[in-house]
Amino acid sequence: MGYSAEQLRSFPIEMLDELIERYQLHESYPVQATVLYDELNIRRYKDMTLPKGSRGFSVRHPSRGFGIAVFDRKLEGAELQHTIFHELGHLLLHSAGRPHGSVTGPGGMVRREELEADMVAAYLAAPGIAVLELFLAGYTAPQVAALLNITPRLLQLRAELMVARNEFGVRDHPFYINMSHLEF
Repeated sequence: MGYSAEQLRSFPIEMLDELIERYQLHESYPVQATVLYDELNIRRYKDMTLPKGSRGFSVRHPSRGFGIAVFDRKLEGAELQHTIFHELGHLLLHSAGRPHGSVTGPGGMVRREELEADMVAAYLAAPGIAVLELFLAGYTAPQVAALLNITPRLLQLRAELMVARNEFGVRDHPFYINMSHLEF
């Protein structure tokens, strides 16, 4: 299950833009989530061994004003970055105090809240202008993902968001069709 172009266009990014501006997240890359975790009072734990197939989880305490995000100790690089921003997406968008479930629901379908968390991760971790500039400079999709320290999944999703929303007039560039069909 993925997002349609209409869902990508209508995804509410105003709150994310406010966070990006307030904390100057996109001034350089790779983007660091540390300032958001600190400002939003989210405690991070990395040295945990999680059940097989689990990369992380998060929960916000509804009355005490803090959140917790836990990451599997085996994660590093782009996979860790993806998970850090993904869990931040859950904490920003989803119910406080309720641990979210697994990535897939009945029949192996990806749950909507997981897709939403990935949308937040892609938007925050991959500055659209950087993605555009790197592609215009001739970098390949794997090179762009490596420079931004993001997974191919987040780059693909960020490119789809850019095309659907015509960010930076991206549809006016000759390579825009390739952005929604990236090859790794």
